[in-house]
Amino acid sequence: MYKKQQISLISLILTVCLASRPMHSAQEMINWQQTIEKEAEMHYNAGIQAFYAGQHDDAITSFFKVLEHFQRLESHTASHLFRLADVYGHLAKIFHQRNDYHGAIEMYTRGVDVFEELIDRKKEDIDLVITLAVSASYNYWAIAQCFAGLGDYQQELFYYQAAVKLLTDIDEGHKSNMIKHLIAERYKKIGNYYKRHRDSANAAAYYRAAIQVLQNIKVRPSV
Repeated sequence: MYKKQQISLISLILTVCLASRPMHSAQEMINWQQTIEKEAEMHYNAGIQAFYAGQHDDAITSFFKVLEHFQRLESHTASHLFRLADVYGHLAKIFHQRNDYHGAIEMYTRGVDVFEELIDRKKEDIDLVITLAVSASYNYWAIAQCFAGLGDYQQELFYYQAAVKLLTDIDEGHKSNMIKHLIAERYKKIGNYYKRHRDSANAAAYYRAAIQVLQNIKVRPSV
């Protein structure tokens, strides 16, 4: 009985609090969102300038301010997502350069998540989808290199292969010569991975796979 009264009292308090909250007009909400976006943009600009000036601590601070501002928005537009991907990319590069592999992996992974959401939203724009897939593939490849730095060679190989799978999935749907060139290059590098680990059979298999992809590229007809 006591618990029921306690729950009822809590519900009453919450109801009163919610009822007493000031209601904001649609225009006030728009103005609030625009203010958040403008502040985020200024923090982004400061972060970019600090990044290229080599002031990486300041860049990190500014980029995390951008992330904090975007977390306050109720939803994200495509332009927000592009900005987020860029912020994650710059943070990942800073952490990677500092050999903070765990931090870099987290940021590269967040970037992949954003790219995949954009691919889903923009799937009718073939050229953009290809560009986004290439960017996501780059992140996977960078994650693999971070795991190599950590000495985790199984995870290194996993993410090399994840990068290739993403590209091959996109190529199956859109048939891009640029994607095929990248796939061939990735196969060659996986071959190099096996070569470094003295696995000649797999190294040869990936080198042959790279050759096969290149042979399937459409040749421009002579005029």
